[in-house]
Amino acid sequence: MLKWLPVEPEVASKFFSLFERKKDYERKTENGTLKISKATINNYVMDLLRKDPDITGIKAVSDLKGNKFLIHIKCELLAKMNVANKISSLQSLIKTDLMENLGVDVNKVTANIVKIEAREKEKVNKKYLLAGEKNDVDKLMSLQEELDELDLKMIEKYQEWEETEEELKDFQ
Repeated sequence: MLKWLPVEPEVASKFFSLFERKKDYERKTENGTLKISKATINNYVMDLLRKDPDITGIKAVSDLKGNKFLIHIKCELLAKMNVANKISSLQSLIKTDLMENLGVDVNKVTANIVKIEAREKEKVNKKYLLAGEKNDVDKLMSLQEELDELDLKMIEKYQEWEETEEELKDFQ
């Protein structure tokens, strides 16, 4: 195998394995070693972020560099919020949730905002105001129905959020 090294092949193999890139997150426990695949962590982070109605188009990639575990997320945010505060709270949420629920110690969470969108409701409100200026009653009625539907969707999203929060509490 490695005839040019003046050591036993088993020793050389063990030495070179120290420099191999680990594929999974590993943590030593009192009963053995816990291995969690990067794909599992990525899916967990995406599920965690999907619960927030202000975030869409979520992609998560985790990376293990030495002993440091890094998470990179890409997402789209809805406008009308303080983006810096939102990102900071997302980073904190990911770090604490992974530590508390999976025992994964994340060193750094990098967030890349791909797109910031205006809310649908604001768009419809603008159309509603324009229709009101023109006294277009038919348009006002259809836009009011659209606004009501958006309100119902928002209420449903908040209910989903509360239900999943309760489910997460059950896992703890």
